[in-house]
Parts: sequence; structure tokens; C-alpha cells
Amino acid sequence: MTAPDIIACYKQESGRPLTNADLFDDQGKVKPNIPVVLGLIAVDQQWWKQGEAAINTLWHEYFISVKYMGDIKRFHPAP
Repeated sequence: MTAPDIIACYKQESGRPLTNADLFDDQGKVKPNIPVVLGLIAVDQQWWKQGEAAINTLWHEYFISVKYMGDIKRFHPAP
């Protein structure tokens, strides 16, 4: 999961979005040989108007819930 920008996995043949159920078996092991395409969706520049510190504050509780203790990583350079 990423925030606020989004990364998505799609099935190469159909373009259908993939979920964890598509990628992992019942024992939690990665299923072999699943061709995927990664997509990146950058959020609107309005998100960044108050700076990266404001984004870190806004998403702080979410980051804690997924045990991420770092700061945001931008997928595109600042304008």
C-alpha cells in the first residue's frame, strides 16, 4: 500500500487489478509465474501545497497501523 500516491498491480493478460488473493496461496506463499504490470497513479499536486511534513502528519496514523516508521517517498519530483 502506498500513500498518497498509489501503486497498483494488474494482470498482464487482462489488465484486471490484482489482489493479495490473486498473488498468494492459502499458506501465504507467493504464487509462481504470475505476469503483472505495475501502474503508478500520482495524486493531484494540491496534495503537496502544504509540504511533505503536512502529508506525513496527515498519514501518520495510517503509517503506524502498517508499522511504517519512515517518511513519505514521492514518486515524482516536486514542481
